[in-house]
Amino acid sequence: MKKFTLSMLVLFVCVAPCLAGITYTAIVRDDTPVGTKAVAQNGTIHGWASGQRGKVEFIGGGNPMMASGSYLITNNGGKTLYLVDPSKKTYTVIDTQAMLDASGGMMQSMRANLKMEIESPRIEKLLEENGGLVAGLPTRHFKYRTTYTMIVHFMGAHRSVTTIEEDIWATTRVLDPAIGLWLKKQPPSTGDEQLDSLIASEMSKVAGFPLKRVSVTTTENDGTKQTFRNEMEVTQLKVVPVPLSKFRIPVSYKEEKPAPEDQHE
Repeated sequence: MKKFTLSMLVLFVCVAPCLAGITYTAIVRDDTPVGTKAVAQNGTIHGWASGQRGKVEFIGGGNPMMASGSYLITNNGGKTLYLVDPSKKTYTVIDTQAMLDASGGMMQSMRANLKMEIESPRIEKLLEENGGLVAGLPTRHFKYRTTYTMIVHFMGAHRSVTTIEEDIWATTRVLDPAIGLWLKKQPPSTGDEQLDSLIASEMSKVAGFPLKRVSVTTTENDGTKQTFRNEMEVTQLKVVPVPLSKFRIPVSYKEEKPAPEDQHE
């Protein structure tokens, strides 16, 4: 990657079509227990947002779907995403609603085939207080605890108890909707309608966008316990003019269709 001097950067910003927007940098830390199949995903995220336009670039990390230097772009508030790989000069179109529908169908099928049940779902708000400054912005600190028991009927009944303790530092000073491309309040779906509704109801009460998030998930299953810790923290956020070119895919890049197996993962 070429290194730009300050004068080159100023010239570029002045002559290129620009939009009022936001740029931010965040770090992600993932403490994955030894012996698990999960992939640690530690790295840096660079983001740009302006209105319905958003871009997130991934630097480092171990996510097999997001190679270092690849990025996501949306021009309609996240309804459609483009996963761009500069190393291959390719991009993949991601219809987020279709992906969610497919994921929900797969989860329902899995639950039907394995007879999976979620029992006693509960989410508790443990704390709300002044969160101080994160990336120079005032925040509110929220703490939640989510618990549920999953029962899988396969060669007998197997029970696992999951507890998720989550701290969120959210700010209302950032109002650009495209920043929600990455800075989401809503965690990934559990696949259980009741539990997801409980979580969505509580997260709707958290005003603004999360600038820092620490999630500790503990699962107890057949006498064994595993703990996963995930952290995300915005370290820098600025209101700046953003070149329109940030949200465009180079015309020389070719579309790459996702492999059939990727559509069902």
